[in-house]
Amino acid sequence: MFPVTHLYVAQRVLGTLNPHIVLGSLFPDMAVAGLMSWNQSHRCGRPFMKCSSGNGRLAEFGLGILMHGVEPEGLDYYGDEKYEPYDRGVSFEWGKPLIPSVQETCNLPRETAAWKSHNFIEMAIEREIALRNPALCEALASAFKAPSAIVEVSEALGSCFSLDPKRIVRGYDRLQYYIEAWPDAYLKLASKYSLQLQAKHQVFVEAEALVPILERAGKIVSSRWENLLDGLISPIRGMVEKETGMKSLRG
Repeated sequence: MFPVTHLYVAQRVLGTLNPHIVLGSLFPDMAVAGLMSWNQSHRCGRPFMKCSSGNGRLAEFGLGILMHGVEPEGLDYYGDEKYEPYDRGVSFEWGKPLIPSVQETCNLPRETAAWKSHNFIEMAIEREIALRNPALCEALASAFKAPSAIVEVSEALGSCFSLDPKRIVRGYDRLQYYIEAWPDAYLKLASKYSLQLQAKHQVFVEAEALVPILERAGKIVSSRWENLLDGLISPIRGMVEKETGMKSLRG
């Protein structure tokens, strides 16, 4: 899922947000830009929680990672990996009707277009949440303005995973270029996504060409996204309680 969606889930699970939780929610996707593989970054929450034992703020950062990832089962497990009764995650299933348009518009192989189609579903959900929850957008933007927190978590990540903390700090700085902190309009999301396509695939697509696909994705998710996320809060909360021993999570 996209950043504001992760914050929506994190706030509902924990009942609060702060820059450390926000930065943790961002880390798995930020890290794939040269720090870790997708599989590593989306499975690093549990080992980081062990590294951060006894440090409250770093543990909160770790919670953000946990709730984002796929092992243990955070939001991206259900979005990307497995959501019953589908063979894969729900974003892939809902994105299937978009594959031909994405393949043609972005000039991508079908397998790559399938992954990108699930991103369009995620962006459509992101817009729905941003329109209704502007405070989450503010929390996202504010986390990038918390340099001491960014340095603190970068040093902790570096120590835990033998990474260069300076590269992590730079990663958070670069991330702002590729994500939309206020994703309340399709064109905003399309503009940032076109930059991602250029960076990852050397594909140059005008943002305006992506908007019709996002509009189709919006129709797919409009009556379904709330029920989807409502149903995921309890299992994700249960996962966090199991992993951390926390028993006072928001009910």
